[in-house]
Amino acid sequence: MFIRSRRIYHPYTSYENLWLNGVQSSGKKYLPSYLAGLARAYRLSLPCLDRLDFFVNVLLVPYFLFVYKVLHDARNKGVDQLFFLARDSFVWYRMALRLQALFPEMNFHYLYISRKVVFVSCLYDLSDDEFELVFSDMVGYTPRQLLSSLTLDESEFIHEFSADELDEPLGTEMRSLFYDRIRTSSLAMVLLNKSKEARRLLLSYLQQEGFLNSKNPGMVDIGWEGNTNRVLNYILRREENTFSYLSFFLGVKETRHMISSIGDYEAGYYFEDYIREPEYTYNLFALVYVLENYFSASDDSTLLRYREEDGIIYPEFSPNTISDSFKEKNQYILCLTEGFLDFVMGSDLLRYDLSSLFEDIGVPTLLRFASCPSKPELRILKDLTFNDIYVGDRKVVIKLYPWTICDYVLKKIENRRNDTYIFTWFDASIIYTYGFLSKPILKLKRNILSDSLIHLLIKKLITLWK
Repeated sequence: MFIRSRRIYHPYTSYENLWLNGVQSSGKKYLPSYLAGLARAYRLSLPCLDRLDFFVNVLLVPYFLFVYKVLHDARNKGVDQLFFLARDSFVWYRMALRLQALFPEMNFHYLYISRKVVFVSCLYDLSDDEFELVFSDMVGYTPRQLLSSLTLDESEFIHEFSADELDEPLGTEMRSLFYDRIRTSSLAMVLLNKSKEARRLLLSYLQQEGFLNSKNPGMVDIGWEGNTNRVLNYILRREENTFSYLSFFLGVKETRHMISSIGDYEAGYYFEDYIREPEYTYNLFALVYVLENYFSASDDSTLLRYREEDGIIYPEFSPNTISDSFKEKNQYILCLTEGFLDFVMGSDLLRYDLSSLFEDIGVPTLLRFASCPSKPELRILKDLTFNDIYVGDRKVVIKLYPWTICDYVLKKIENRRNDTYIFTWFDASIIYTYGFLSKPILKLKRNILSDSLIHLLIKKLITLWK
């Protein structure tokens, strides 16, 4: 009887190698190496699945480092009550609860809030400024989409517009006319009454959950432009409430609102630090879709409104159901994150200050995925859809054949906000469609976009087209 030996080889993933090699400061090089070893050990301890490497490398490590940084910085800023905003902060909230013992001076809360319930609550007098708050990016959308975003039923506005008007995308020159049309119609009183009641419930809910009576509160949200903060702060100012809070965002775009309107904040990364690099120019925006609708998703549908029952405010959600496969994915992510945190807490990694590692490791990991996702990773995302408060679901990663690319370009020239490709991740879709052949295609695209003369010619052709 013979024993046949065989070498089992488990190489480091490209992300683990990135963590091992990416930190320049020799004084803290052992921490990325330690973390890479823990992530690799945790990954290899689990049953091998197609999505396992993707989730551990691209989700778990950056999210863990972000949550640790938020809790560390919040404690240093004297925050005593930290509120995680639904739905994008759900995974972070669950991770924070797992790390609660390290930050006993803070309490963590999950706050059911959404742009829909905040936006509809800010209409006091239907001024241009208030409409700009809720319709700040209205160009290209239709009146039907914009009014529906304020939780209005079609029966409440359909008699004020013709069918053609409701579905005609608005241009910049139509902004004032659209606002005046609302103000001079019966829709004005409908909106004011709806906003008044929505505002009462919103403020009552925030009081009930302890947000408005916290001494040093902090808020955790995914970020980007700070729209929710801006509108909420406007409501507080109109109510003559001097309440203030510190926000912690995963990332913020270069088009974010001014600090005077969104309040004090800290962000994990800033778009302007990377947006000028050709490989990140458009991919950073596509990363938003993956982070919001895949990694940070919860089992709750969109929060539509609040209701009051026996003096208690309850959230009411959209009747849209979350698919079983999506719930299974969410549960898998939660199990992975909690298992990973238990694994980390069983080591002595948390004896050290990890607050700088999100910048050193977390951000480069997200940027690497955004700039060069692999085809196996994109197969996992092939059913991913994204939506905003104006349009329905649109796919993010699609098959881009030559005729589809032509249609894509034409739709972008028309600048219709409700077209099929509004949330298409172009580079990822090319990789998903063509595999290794995608490299010369994407190189050509980047050369075109980086050439100022070609760029100018394209803008001129678009102008002539319109």
